[in-house]
Amino acid sequence: MKLVPLSDRVVLKQLEAEETTKSGIILTSAAQEKPQDAEVVAVGPGGVVDGKEVKMQVKEGQKVIYSKYAGTEVKLEDEEFISRFKFHSAAKSVHHGFVGGLLEHTLGVTKLCDYYCTAYPVLNRDLLLTAAMCHDIGKIKEISPFPENDYTDDGQLLGHIVMGAQMVGEKAAGIEGFPHGLLSELQHCILAHHGKYEYGSPKVPALIEAMALNYADDTDAKMETFKEILENNSDNNGWFGYNRLMESNLRSTRG
Repeated sequence: MKLVPLSDRVVLKQLEAEETTKSGIILTSAAQEKPQDAEVVAVGPGGVVDGKEVKMQVKEGQKVIYSKYAGTEVKLEDEEFISRFKFHSAAKSVHHGFVGGLLEHTLGVTKLCDYYCTAYPVLNRDLLLTAAMCHDIGKIKEISPFPENDYTDDGQLLGHIVMGAQMVGEKAAGIEGFPHGLLSELQHCILAHHGKYEYGSPKVPALIEAMALNYADDTDAKMETFKEILENNSDNNGWFGYNRLMESNLRSTRG
């Protein structure tokens, strides 16, 4: 999402303050505080102030220095989260266990849920699509980044389902007036998206949106798993053997 400033306003992106000078002197936090460097990311069209036309003197992409208290500070996007989410895997080994797998899996689940909303209008589309996009965000904490791609201590002790619900709760807490009932429904969808206690869900689906999310998640995970099995056995025209996840002996389609 891009902010579009009105009148004579501009949008600045704060640049990271240098922690060390070129000569090797470490700057204290107080020394880093003022002035601050920023990049101009959006410029308003100009306006009229006290009857005089104001022409904008900066352009997008320029670097400027500004006072910390000169404007209103907003947090538009969590760039660290976005970077980690796009790079992360969706699992250690079962499905989408590759760079970008988490994003690919999330998109697949969201597309399925979008179709469900068309086929079953009873579904709350806003709730279901939001839950689909957020259902696995806890995996950026459950699994370490590549090249390690292994379970973290929090991943072993808490799991991505609980941590994902917590992350959504923390973000909602920063939005004044966020409806408590809506938050509970969203968190429930996340907590129940594995469908059964024995599959790691602390809750089973109690909402139709939670049930739809469970089926979409299961479908995308199993279809990707089967696709990877077929790719790894492309020269095998026989049976591949028993697969624990599918609970069946598998082979490719013939004819």
